[in-house]
Amino acid sequence: MKKKISLLVFALATSTGAFAQDARSAVNQILDKYAMPIFLGFMLIGIVTGLVQQWDNIIDKDNRGTRKDGLFALAWYVGYALIAAIVVSAVTTAISQISLQV
Repeated sequence: MKKKISLLVFALATSTGAFAQDARSAVNQILDKYAMPIFLGFMLIGIVTGLVQQWDNIIDKDNRGTRKDGLFALAWYVGYALIAAIVVSAVTTAISQISLQV
C-alpha cells in the first residue's frame, strides 16, 4: 500500500513539474503567435489612422501653413506607438523569464 501511494505521489510530482514547463511554453506560444502580431496590427492601424487624419495638414491643403502642425501630430502618433511597443516588449520579456516551478 505504501509503495502505491509513494508511486502516485512521485508520478504527480513529476507531472506537475512538466505541466509548469508546458504552461510556460504555452504562454510563450500565445505571445509569439497571437498577441504580438495583433498588437503590431493595431499599432500599424493607429499610425495609418493618424496619417489619414493629419493628411490635409501635412500637405497644407488650404495653404494655411499647417504642415508643421500636421507633422508634429504625426510624430506624436509614432511616439505613442513606439512607447507602446517598448512596454509590450518589456512585458513579453518579463513573462518569458518567469520560472514556473511547482
